[in-house]
Amino acid sequence: MSTVLAERRPTAAGTANGGVPARRAVIRWAWRLFRREWRQQLLVLALIVVAVGATVLAAAVAVNTPPAANAGFGTAHDLATFTSPGAKLAADIAGLQDKYGRST
Repeated sequence: MSTVLAERRPTAAGTANGGVPARRAVIRWAWRLFRREWRQQLLVLALIVVAVGATVLAAAVAVNTPPAANAGFGTAHDLATFTSPGAKLAADIAGLQDKYGRST
């Protein structure tokens, strides 16, 4: 399959797209629209400011909230941390089993 493209013809420079008068008409139209609906635009801007402020405040509260007391261990009252390997580890585990009983 092949495609043939026609040569591009140069376009004449000028005001075929409206130029300054069209731009002036659009600016006048935008200004009239703004004068008529400034309250709605201000309301939307205020709602956006409130929403962004609430989001920032909620994020700050979420980051700075301390974790619950049982967050790390659930409902456990005791925690055992083992750092020594080998025979000392076995002795530590046996000592805890004697004190608290065997876990099931």
